[in-house]
Amino acid sequence: MGEREGERQNRLPLSPHPF
Repeated sequence: MGEREGERQNRLPLSPHPF
């Protein structure tokens, strides 16, 4: 359960991030 956790954390900051 490491690849799934990384994808979820990467999507969370990508949405709220203004980048």
